[in-house]
Amino acid sequence: MGIIERKERDKIEMRDKIVKAAVEVFSEEGYEKTSIRTIADRIEYSPATIYLYFKDKAELLQAVHEVGFGLLLEEMQKVQAIQNPLERLREISYTYIRFSMEHPQQYNLMFILMEPMEDMEREEPWQKGENAFAFLQSVVEECMQCGLIPNKNAKEMAFFCWAFMHGLVSLHNRCRMRVLHLSEQENRDLVFKAVEEWITLHSH
Repeated sequence: MGIIERKERDKIEMRDKIVKAAVEVFSEEGYEKTSIRTIADRIEYSPATIYLYFKDKAELLQAVHEVGFGLLLEEMQKVQAIQNPLERLREISYTYIRFSMEHPQQYNLMFILMEPMEDMEREEPWQKGENAFAFLQSVVEECMQCGLIPNKNAKEMAFFCWAFMHGLVSLHNRCRMRVLHLSEQENRDLVFKAVEEWITLHSH
């Protein structure tokens, strides 16, 4: 490996390290209370180092979103080999739920944190997030074309599916399912069962 390649690799590794630290600090302290210095302290570098990679906190949060949505999309796309689009939709839903449970901090920053959205909308398009939704919508459209779910507005139906899953995982991740007085495993099983019921209800 030459000097140029090594330097590029080191830059990528440092950027990844900063983003990982940002996920932790944003989750622990909240976006508004977090400063670039706080994140720099976490990785034991100066704030100036972070500013070499990100112009401000909003851009850093956007990078956190991009990494999260990239990972989610990568996991969702693993179901592409499934021939039946309705089964594919079911597995995408399960993948989304597993992602939320395995990466609760990342999920919270991607879908629940509200304050920075105005800053992000002034920046680059939320491309990977849009790609993830477009992938879900494409599977919904295929289900409609195959007559597996009612032929309605595909974008709206994809949104309803996403909203349903988001509601489930938000209740689970925020421990609101305790009202049911079930074990943690029973709560998880119920979330997956709810997805199955939703898909059955909306399919032919």
